[in-house]
Amino acid sequence: QALHGAPKLDKDNCRLRWTSTAREVYNHVRGLSPVPGAWTMLQAPDGSQTLLKIYHTTKTGLPTTLPAGTIVRRGKQLLIACADALLQVDSLQIAGKRRMDAASLMNGMGDIEKYSVV
Repeated sequence: QALHGAPKLDKDNCRLRWTSTAREVYNHVRGLSPVPGAWTMLQAPDGSQTLLKIYHTTKTGLPTTLPAGTIVRRGKQLLIACADALLQVDSLQIAGKRRMDAASLMNGMGDIEKYSVV
């Protein structure tokens, strides 16, 4: 009887699915960080998309009815709506930029809540 391990990691199964529960997204990020890294697409208000890698998140326990992938700014916290709750993003990297904390991203992008993740 052959043993079957976990499926091989490829680009598609490292992509975050925001329609999953916050716990599932949190565990997905944790399992893929730092290499190969969980990723999503940051979608601008004009529809253009940029690759966004997410390295560390924190479960908030804050329930939400917002559409999955909605970005919420709460003080210095960057939150993203999952299927059941808001997930705090702590450490991330936009394509072509250095890895940074969420506060740095929000300082550089004052209108981050107009964006979404897909």
